[in-house]
Amino acid sequence: MRSFALLLLLPFCSCVDVRYFAPRENENGTSPSGRPAAVYPFADAEREVAGELRIWSDGAVGDYSETDPEAYRVEVHVGFELENTGATAVELAGVRSENDSLSLVRLEGETRAAPGQTARVDTWFLAPAAGNARQVQGFAIRHSIVAGEHTIATQVTPFAPWRRNAGYRGPYYYYSPWSYGRGWYYGGSGFGWGAFWGGPGWCW
Repeated sequence: MRSFALLLLLPFCSCVDVRYFAPRENENGTSPSGRPAAVYPFADAEREVAGELRIWSDGAVGDYSETDPEAYRVEVHVGFELENTGATAVELAGVRSENDSLSLVRLEGETRAAPGQTARVDTWFLAPAAGNARQVQGFAIRHSIVAGEHTIATQVTPFAPWRRNAGYRGPYYYYSPWSYGRGWYYGGSGFGWGAFWGGPGWCW
């Protein structure tokens, strides 16, 4: 009886549209959640500046707008950690999409890192041309490190789709007419109802 009830509920549940990305260069670190991260050391002895910047993406997520239930939109997350090991305060600046393929819609966190501190910044970019997350084939993010009026370093980090290892324990999202939430699964595929496919589909 329980199995039959689950089958009846299947058309009302679905995996939210998600695609994950990894840096295409300097992938020698991880994010706080374990995502692949690019790491960029920086230094300026004259201004007593030193440290490293870590940048990663928690993926592109497609969902309906909170303000407009009829509007489907895809947002891409990019996270930063700015670690300051020097004697001068540094700041993350100039964060934007290279070639303007994405538009910055939200920035949260502290962009300035005092000496001996690490600043965490999360940004979200709108992908206006994407009908769902899997249409985002890749992107590049420009960012700079500044100390006062001086630019210490400027970098463009390219990202490409990331295929998780089979044993990876990662997040999935689900929603239904009654609830929306997050769970966990081991790498692989799952069957669900895809709103952007217009019928049953596969989520991975």
